[in-house]
Amino acid sequence: MGCNAVKRAVIDTSVLYAYLVEDDPLHVKAVKLLDAIEEWVIPTIVVHELVWALRRHLDNTQTRALVERAIFNYKSIIASITLDDIMFALDDTRYYYDLLVLSITKRLGVPLLSLDKKMVRLARKRGLEVLYECTEN
Repeated sequence: MGCNAVKRAVIDTSVLYAYLVEDDPLHVKAVKLLDAIEEWVIPTIVVHELVWALRRHLDNTQTRALVERAIFNYKSIIASITLDDIMFALDDTRYYYDLLVLSITKRLGVPLLSLDKKMVRLARKRGLEVLYECTEN
């Protein structure tokens, strides 16, 4: 399925980070991908991971501004983690945070958009639809 045909997708941290950080090598690609999707489902764990990633390079004010830019975007829908998501993720604690995202993807029945090859492999291994092909080029 092409990205242009997607109304709604779960957005991984890798995409949001590249979208928000203009000097990221995948910034232009992330902007194009997110522009093509009508609704961005952002799991709460992705918000946490985004803060952790941004604060390594930015001060509090800059980090807050970028995170708010993502979560208050008119396309954004924040998806809370449920007990079932936690139980799903506990199946393999090596990938706990990624599995939380994948559990939400599975529960909502929407594709995952990720620029992270490891995340893509995990998703495919669990039979989830991934929009990774849209990122190739």
